[in-house]
Amino acid sequence: MRESGLGVVIGASPLGVGIAAQLANAGWRVRLLDSSLELAAKALAQLRMARPPLLFLPEYLERIEPGNLNDLTACLEADWVVEAVAENLELKRRLLQRLELFIGPTTVVTTTTRYLSLASLLEDRNELLQERFFGTHFTSPPRYHKLLEVIPTASTNPGLLAQFCTFAEERLGHRVVVVRDSPGFVATRVFTAHFFDVLHLALESELDVEQVDALTGRLIGRTRGIFQTADQLGLDALLQQARALAVALPDDPLHNRLTLPALLETMLANRSWRGFWPREGNLVLDLATGTYRAPRAVHPDPQDSFLIWIQESLFAYLDAIRPQIASSEVTVDQAMEWGFGWDKGPFVLEAERRGRLYAVPSPAPEYLELSHWPVVEQGPLGAFRDLGDGVACFSLHPPQNRLTMATLDILLLALERAERDFIALVVTGESQDFTAGFSLQRWWNAIERGDFDEIETDIRSAQAAYVRLSQARVPVVGAVQGYTRGGGAELVLHLPSLHLAPETYLGLTQVSAGLLPSFGGISELYTRLGDARQVLQLVMGGQMTTSAHEAQRRGFLRPTDTIARNGDRLFYEARQQALELSDAPLASASVAPDPCDPAPLRAAMAELHAAGRITAHELRLSEAVIQVLTGGPNDPMSLRDRERIACLELCREPLTQARIRHLLETGQPLRN
Repeated sequence: MRESGLGVVIGASPLGVGIAAQLANAGWRVRLLDSSLELAAKALAQLRMARPPLLFLPEYLERIEPGNLNDLTACLEADWVVEAVAENLELKRRLLQRLELFIGPTTVVTTTTRYLSLASLLEDRNELLQERFFGTHFTSPPRYHKLLEVIPTASTNPGLLAQFCTFAEERLGHRVVVVRDSPGFVATRVFTAHFFDVLHLALESELDVEQVDALTGRLIGRTRGIFQTADQLGLDALLQQARALAVALPDDPLHNRLTLPALLETMLANRSWRGFWPREGNLVLDLATGTYRAPRAVHPDPQDSFLIWIQESLFAYLDAIRPQIASSEVTVDQAMEWGFGWDKGPFVLEAERRGRLYAVPSPAPEYLELSHWPVVEQGPLGAFRDLGDGVACFSLHPPQNRLTMATLDILLLALERAERDFIALVVTGESQDFTAGFSLQRWWNAIERGDFDEIETDIRSAQAAYVRLSQARVPVVGAVQGYTRGGGAELVLHLPSLHLAPETYLGLTQVSAGLLPSFGGISELYTRLGDARQVLQLVMGGQMTTSAHEAQRRGFLRPTDTIARNGDRLFYEARQQALELSDAPLASASVAPDPCDPAPLRAAMAELHAAGRITAHELRLSEAVIQVLTGGPNDPMSLRDRERIACLELCREPLTQARIRHLLETGQPLRN
């Protein structure tokens, strides 16, 4: 399939809109068709307002054109037609009958059905449609769920299917599993049955929600506990799935479990349902009474009998249904790992529990993870690895890969070793987020002691470390993903080259703490952009970008920095980029921006203050930023000196101290 093609999505449901958005994110033109032009246009208006956003950039909406389902002529030139209408057999069959007249010889046609047999959809269809037709089961919204289950039929062209799977991974950014034509396929069927089974077992065992989640979360390598996952998916959606599976699979081994206990069904019906873990307050549902209370402390035991019970139940279920849903145990494991963030699939866990061998195939080179590469030196703050071919890697350790002054010391030692023994260095994180930045607690402790010399020493040390990284004698590539804020974002700005995952959320957030970037972030941005107004907006906005594409548009990236199409390929591609850069000349020094008149900047900030859009202290913060930008020579050293001085002055101000204290105590910013 083409890099930039034409997609036609039939059905402006939330899933259909999400697929259209994902195609637009990939650079495709899209026609979104529904029963009327007005309905399709309304769906696109809602897409513009979607939160979290489904588009990497708002302007990508221009790539999607609404249309009327009565006009299928766009399908004649389409590379891919996606049927996403309601889960109704006759409706889908009639649509496919019409589509036979409008598909070209190279058009791919897929259905998003979840519970209907693909074979039944194809009855009486012509040979061309049959060989170019298969299922594509996305989890909604597709942008934020990487699993894509692809379901071939007996007549699907194998070469076409392979091409599509490659396209879906390399261009759309999904991870693909090829599964069998069985209701619910793999991820939906397995998780739904597993959830309702665990729910009933918990009630029978009189266990609390917090006990079950402690046993079914990080303890066994899952991102969150099963009830927390249910809250994320929505209990009403899970109930709808259970009912559909119960109808489609009357002989399912867990058929009698696919029901909701009366107490919870009543709570859903009378709208008293707030989730197992309500978003507001530190509360949890009491399964016995249907009321909400404070959670109790839990100390999970890997040998807990309930955990063994539910694992054995899940494995028995999978052992019975696996031949119906997938060709191998590995396929099931991948579907659950990629669909629900499980570190290990159920068959891997069962093999470990029983002490039996389980051969997991080696991933393709493009999907190699950090754990596949040998550790040269391991420390509490990070690890130094040899990636082969002369490329080294320094990876920041969780939790949150938080930076400290000691981390920077270790990072510089890694750089020195790379310069001595290697040809390039990759800097990355070992968790979903690159770095949460620096902890404010250290500075708050210094403020309470009145030890501002310690803060100044920290700023000088961080500035020196960042400058040293930016002037490395070997190529340094940052493989960045997830949340990267504050001083961590300043680190990213100083790395000589970047390769970002699409889901990278970058921001200079220091204003929320009453501070300003002081590790060279303002200097680096101003030198790079040459536009004081743009830098002022970025610093005072203090907002996180919603994607790597937005980070690029807002000026955080250089023209030479790159964005991965698939986040799972980020690390490997950064390694390849480092190899390529090792043969290229190192970048030349930047040119200092021209002097800027502070008057227009002050006038703009005063106007915002007069309109009530920024507070009095934020006006003071903007003046500090303006002083950095316009208060003297614009060479990087002078700009950094002014950053340091301005930040130290702010640390002494009571209003900034109130912001820091409030942020540390509540986790929420204070607008004073």
